[in-house]
Amino acid sequence: MDKNIPPPTPTLTVEAIKNAVLRLYCLEDISVVGKLGSGFYANVYLVYHRPTKRKMALKISPSGNIQRREIELLRGLRHENVQRLYGACIISGRLACLTEYANGGSLVDLLTATSSPLPWGCRVSLAHDIIRGLGHLHEHRLIHRDLSSQNILIRVNYEASGTAMPLPPNWGCNRSNGTTTPISPVENSLSQLEPSQGLRIDQMTELWEPGSPPCAGLPKVSPSVAPPSSFHRYSRSPPYIAVVGDLGVCLDLRQRNVDATVIAGSAYCTAPECLRKLAPYSPAADIFAYGLLVCELIARVVNNGSAIPRTSDFGLDKEKLYVPDDCPKWFLDLAVDCCKVNHLERPSAEEIVDRIISRSIDPSFIGPRAFNYNFFEEDTSPDRSSLKCFTGPTLRGNGGQQLPAPATIQPDCLG
Repeated sequence: MDKNIPPPTPTLTVEAIKNAVLRLYCLEDISVVGKLGSGFYANVYLVYHRPTKRKMALKISPSGNIQRREIELLRGLRHENVQRLYGACIISGRLACLTEYANGGSLVDLLTATSSPLPWGCRVSLAHDIIRGLGHLHEHRLIHRDLSSQNILIRVNYEASGTAMPLPPNWGCNRSNGTTTPISPVENSLSQLEPSQGLRIDQMTELWEPGSPPCAGLPKVSPSVAPPSSFHRYSRSPPYIAVVGDLGVCLDLRQRNVDATVIAGSAYCTAPECLRKLAPYSPAADIFAYGLLVCELIARVVNNGSAIPRTSDFGLDKEKLYVPDDCPKWFLDLAVDCCKVNHLERPSAEEIVDRIISRSIDPSFIGPRAFNYNFFEEDTSPDRSSLKCFTGPTLRGNGGQQLPAPATIQPDCLG
């Protein structure tokens, strides 16, 4: 090679793959098991990696830029309540990300699964999970901008129950209005399909078109629910763990010259100051969306634009919100405070965590307590705490000293 010829310059796509991907998976090792869902920007499939025997969620969209951006963001996040990135693969020249598979579906699935119990202790646990994951994003100066129940993933906690129970054969949900509709037997045939029998991903070059063959023949993956045994009062762990996912429209305030005024995501969860162009996106905008999520947990409804009432100035209409009689007052007050019209008056993620923790040991939390959740086990793994940062093989702060363990919710008194 002529020494006078400079080496080739990598393209932006090559640089993105090099810098963003933790691991590039080979298509020949991956089988497509079924469909998990589809959204405005991407389609999601359940895939099986044969060498590691791991189930993963594959997300692909017609525009590779969205997936590349989400991969770059997820790569720098390690937290129990933020969706975990495994790697990526290239399908017909398009970048697709491979993330953890949440066997409980989304919060929409859980809220509409009326046959599954959802006691107040569990709802508070989910609210705590969500705010911890959101707080981790804010610590990295990331604004989610689309914090809806469809983008909150649910893990069924096997440590709490030891098993998982699929939803009834006729159970389903209409994501547009939150009502239940029957699902065809074909969509529930996943339990009879072994992961190794899935279609090879290298044989499916049109995954971004769900209606195209052979994608149309894939079974619909039904979410799992926790069995009644996991709700026992002496359970050490909650039956469900919430995970913040779908960072495709996330705003990175670490970048220069970003336009924080462009509305992104669903208008149903957008803060008033953003809708009215009074202030740019900030962590307070995510807190407003979080308050609406707490309202969904309280009323056990899906925010479809009418289920969670809004005022003329786009705030929360507390008077018209359905609130069960046994709802803890402090839980409702938390939702109202997060949904204040003035974004400067909303609490921060850290303040919300402190409020939930302080109430978890309050004997008046839910009258006669039926649950004794020790929400998080002691663990020193790096993805357990949003208060730690990576500086080498151990976790240490900026000054070099080892950081203390994160605060955990204390067990409730059974007395």
